[in-house]
Amino acid sequence: MKPRFLLLSVLMLFLFVQSAVVAPARAQKYTLENCIEIALDVSPAVGISRESMTSSRTQVLQAYGGFLPNAAMSFRVGRNFAGPTSGIIVDAQGRPIPIDGSQYDIYALSVGGGMTLFNWGSNYRRLQQSQHSAAAAGYDLEYQKDFIKA
Repeated sequence: MKPRFLLLSVLMLFLFVQSAVVAPARAQKYTLENCIEIALDVSPAVGISRESMTSSRTQVLQAYGGFLPNAAMSFRVGRNFAGPTSGIIVDAQGRPIPIDGSQYDIYALSVGGGMTLFNWGSNYRRLQQSQHSAAAAGYDLEYQKDFIKA
């Protein structure tokens, strides 16, 4: 019975010390500005609008890339083997030469580039469209923020 009493008293002491160490939770007072800031941070509509604006800005950068030249480079390494043939090769003195086959390495490097000089204004229209989409996404974000503040 004594070990059980000892265990129970140690447990009670532990609970008492723990409750004394942990401070009671105090209610925090929020101002209207704090509440609006928290609502803007956790609102899914504002988050979606923010990501849409980021995506639209990326599309503007991609549209600017349509005016830049492009370059490409490739390198290829290979080994070819030509096996023996059934034909007979005769040298200049009339002696037959056996054909054993051969193998050889191939190395190829190609470099290219280009630039679109004129495509009937397609790149310019794509740039304008992406700029307008980015502006609309910015207006949508501001609308969502104002809607939450109201």
